[in-house]
Amino acid sequence: MKMKNTGLKARIGGAIAELLCIVMFLTLSIASSDAQSKVKWMKFGDAVKALQKEPRKIFVDIYADWCGWCKEMDKRTFSDTAIIRILNRDYYPVKLNSDMRDTVSLGDRTVTYRELASILGGERLGLPTSVFLNENGQLLSRLPGFQKPDMMKPALLYFSRDVYKSKSWEVFHAEYTNRTKKNKR
Repeated sequence: MKMKNTGLKARIGGAIAELLCIVMFLTLSIASSDAQSKVKWMKFGDAVKALQKEPRKIFVDIYADWCGWCKEMDKRTFSDTAIIRILNRDYYPVKLNSDMRDTVSLGDRTVTYRELASILGGERLGLPTSVFLNENGQLLSRLPGFQKPDMMKPALLYFSRDVYKSKSWEVFHAEYTNRTKKNKR
């Protein structure tokens, strides 16, 4: 009788240990996927400092708290897993509130975030505006207005993969669209 009881205890103990391992694995998986489920937004000054250590392109999302389309981009575009992956892997992603009065140093001068938004976004800044800067902090392009994930993804890839150096946007976008259609079939 005692032997059967010991065997049963061992099996129950083994099952509990197995269950604990599964729970720990799931907890770690959820924690690691949660870390990748959000864009790791930075302040502009921090992105410029990071460029010195590890050159990458900078992506700037110019927005305002009152802007409905900006909130829609946060909800739909910047929550898309492919967009999150590309931004976190290939860029220093920056959120720039165009209404903030905080300052940032640009070389030998200091500007407010509002002034920086005008510099990066251009004379006719509309919100939201996405800005692409190269590894030296120089302007590559601006993408004004709300962008759905299926429009933002090719733009992110166009610049992160340096395709802009060899192909026009129109050629790249047509090729990308054709490739995407073929993959969906």
